[in-house]
Amino acid sequence: MLDSRMLRFRYVGDYYYAFSKGVLDVLSDSSAIYSQIRSDQGLSTLFAPWGSSPQWYADLNLERDIDVLWMGNRKGRRRRMWIDRIRDELQRHGVDMYMADDEENPFIFGEERIKFLNRAKITLNITRTWYDDNFSRFAFAAPNRSLIASESMLPHCPAYEAGVHYVESAPEDLARTILYYLKHPDERARIVENAYQLLTSHLTFNKTIKIIMEEVENVRQRRSLN
Repeated sequence: MLDSRMLRFRYVGDYYYAFSKGVLDVLSDSSAIYSQIRSDQGLSTLFAPWGSSPQWYADLNLERDIDVLWMGNRKGRRRRMWIDRIRDELQRHGVDMYMADDEENPFIFGEERIKFLNRAKITLNITRTWYDDNFSRFAFAAPNRSLIASESMLPHCPAYEAGVHYVESAPEDLARTILYYLKHPDERARIVENAYQLLTSHLTFNKTIKIIMEEVENVRQRRSLN
């Protein structure tokens, strides 16, 4: 059985095959990096950043009684290792991390996820691989005003600025970064508000779909002229 990394290569092969046969009109990707790489290799790819939907957030005015939240699976040696290390260091400083990982606690979805994110001061982001992105987690957490503390990532979505919309550091320094922002709520609030404005006003799911559908219409019009 192929693991998730090999499956991604198979998907790319499928894209190239469909494109070569003329059955793929518009290919989009939420990563600016992957979009550029494929375009440079002859497979035109539209960059459509992952936006947030109003269905994913609400202002519930709940007490922020969860210091740090992890949501998602911990599959993969790298991700599990760093999450465990960060958690252990936080616990040594008296800070708990709630694990919605389907191991210690169930995964969270829909309204339950909104409630947890309204309670979480900080949401942790660790990617599966060093070159990956995880901006779907940003689209869930930021509009619910939970600060994203992430390992350093490549600029898959240039609209996100570290120190402005989220905080980042090398994985080995993330626990210290988290502890700092737990102790400095004013600084945390500033970044949280910036991220909230970005995800609710600029990086929205409606705008993501609009980017894609405008390109679909451009293709349709070009064909009608031929």
